[in-house]
Amino acid sequence: EVADKMYFQFGIITGMLLLFFALNVYLYFALRDPIHLWYAAYLLVVTFLILKYEGFERQFLGMDGEMATMIAPIQAVASLCVFFQLHVVQKFIRNIRPEERLYKFTTIVKYNVLVSGVAHAIFFALKLDANIESVIFHWSNKSLTATVFIILFYCIISFRRGFKPAGLVFLGIVVFLIGGMEKLFFLESLSYAFPPSLFQWGLIIEAII
Repeated sequence: EVADKMYFQFGIITGMLLLFFALNVYLYFALRDPIHLWYAAYLLVVTFLILKYEGFERQFLGMDGEMATMIAPIQAVASLCVFFQLHVVQKFIRNIRPEERLYKFTTIVKYNVLVSGVAHAIFFALKLDANIESVIFHWSNKSLTATVFIILFYCIISFRRGFKPAGLVFLGIVVFLIGGMEKLFFLESLSYAFPPSLFQWGLIIEAII
């Protein structure tokens, strides 16, 4: 009975994320605004991140647990997730112009977290050198943390300049980011699929806003 409730709860969460994914794909073709396609990609990565963390990738995607860990370690998936998230925030918030230093710095941070995540995935899979793997792991971890704070700072600056929707983005995203940091820094903790964790609730709130 507990297992049934857990799967039901998990199905609601992933179902809502996939619903928002389909909605954004539709909006992209209807409006031809690339931000919806980027957000759809972000939602797919988020869904995969939840599957990985809860250990459901084998059941739902047919991926062997060890193989899935080797090919896509959870920190690499989280890096990709945060990359898409920051990219969408940049596209949505338009009162910070591309020629500004803040926008340029944020873009560097964005691609840094992507490159560090990809590097972590490659070296983790190849197992070439433990010392290099450790350095890249910490690079990726610190890049994730920095990107989290940059997203929050970016929203605050935009809001102070008068773009009020940035405040909604901030409020919607902060719960997800806190929950995401909980996942990143306490990877050894138990699964939170039932009841839903702060991370999972944050995903839903952030997607709705």
